[in-house]
Amino acid sequence: MPTNYIIDNFGLKKSLILNGVLMIIGIWVKILINKNFWYVIIGNAICGIGRNIILTGPPIVALKWYFPKNTPIITSILMMGNPVGVLFGYWLPD
Repeated sequence: MPTNYIIDNFGLKKSLILNGVLMIIGIWVKILINKNFWYVIIGNAICGIGRNIILTGPPIVALKWYFPKNTPIITSILMMGNPVGVLFGYWLPD
């Protein structure tokens, strides 16, 4: 899926909203695991499409909002948001 095409044509805000919608739909489909295991595979595919949008977003944010001198540092900080969020998700108690 050409995510840069989506971000360039529809804007960053609409692309991130599309990401959220795809992730929610993928999770809802994965909830149907008791019906058939194929729902998990389809849900993961939908979530994977949404994840591509969120992974290409931080460099574009860094290019548009910050000075060129600060772009590498800001990009690395923004790219670490996803793994750090997953890490906190594992640390939170059930």
